[in-house]
Amino acid sequence: MSKRSVNLLRRGMTPGMGLQAESVTVTDGQKTSSASVTSGTIAVTASTNYDVSFTQPAGTTIKDIILVAAGDLTTGAHATTADFDVALGSSSGGADFVALSALLDGSEVSWLASTPLWWIENCHGHAANGFVAGVGPTGGPATSEAITPAAGFYSATERTLYMRFGVQGTAMTTAATTIKVTANFLYI
Repeated sequence: MSKRSVNLLRRGMTPGMGLQAESVTVTDGQKTSSASVTSGTIAVTASTNYDVSFTQPAGTTIKDIILVAAGDLTTGAHATTADFDVALGSSSGGADFVALSALLDGSEVSWLASTPLWWIENCHGHAANGFVAGVGPTGGPATSEAITPAAGFYSATERTLYMRFGVQGTAMTTAATTIKVTANFLYI
């Protein structure tokens, strides 16, 4: 098995959206690329959004998007309006690839620090509650909405993708942390 890896740092990201690191790997003839970016600090404040952006290389499809929170995140204590939502689009605040859906759905739902969540895995989303322990990783949220891609992930040209994290309705009980986003792309 031959493996070659080249790492580079791409500069010039929009202030507040983080600095993107990229790597390209060829393993057994399959070429992949990865990009990582870290959000700004997620506050507990209700109705607040946080956007991060990263670049999808030309000729690739989105294979995985992995989210890792540096600290615990817990929704507020209100059953019908406490959500922590995530979307993926082609513009800041956009949701044309994956509509805004609750990653933490409902009252006092937690995502523990350093728990990786494969938000997109092998080019597809997840059913509702796909991160609960026993199905997903220990430390993942007990309740989440379905993650359903609305558009194709392939792009013949390089493009910028935007993820939106949003505290909806009720303020978070625990937050004040960042989220690292790692996107893996498969060359087609």
